[in-house]
Order: sequence, then C-alpha cells, then structure tokens
Amino acid sequence: MVAARVYSYISRDSPGAAYKVVHGIYEKAHLLLALPDIGHLYEPEKHPGVRILLYGRYRIVYQRRSDENVYVLGVFHGALDLAKAGEDDGFPSQVGKVYEHGRAHGLALA
Repeated sequence: MVAARVYSYISRDSPGAAYKVVHGIYEKAHLLLALPDIGHLYEPEKHPGVRILLYGRYRIVYQRRSDENVYVLGVFHGALDLAKAGEDDGFPSQVGKVYEHGRAHGLALA
C-alpha cells in the first residue's frame, strides 16, 4: 500500500506531518479527475501514457490508458530512481483507478 508506506515512514518522526503529507498527496492526485494530462510524460517510448505529477518531494506516477481511464501506478519519493523502484514494486502496475469515462470514482492510493 503506497499511502500506508509513506505514512509509516514519516510517522516514525512525526505522525502529524505524516498525515499532512499523505493527505496532500491524495488531494494533489485528485487534480487528475479534472486535468488528467497535467503531469509531464515519463519515458514515453518505454511507458506510453505514463505521466508524473509532483507533490512536494513526491512523484505521483499515473497512466491515462486507451480506455480514457486514469490509473495511479505509485507514489515515489523524488530521490528514488524510478527505474529501480519499478523493478522492486512492479511498476508500472495498476494501483488505483481515479477516473473512469468522465465520472469520479474516488482515489485509491493503495
């Protein structure tokens, strides 16, 4: 679970800060409901449709697929090498559906 890992790591030092960060990531990702192409493309030759939306030190990695749905693939710290994270975390795998055919379905940052 992406949000749980972020929260767990930060909460060791500050549970309040951990809540603020996870809540902020969640709110930022909700921009995808209205603006699915807001992020910059990530290696379009290797990962078609994969984009990155920044929130503070974190990268929200998502993909807009041919079915017009937007899927959050993961949330990664900016210092992390995404290529190596992909090997460990199964990137790009589906984590949560954000948008489906023009209707909000909520956001799962699993």
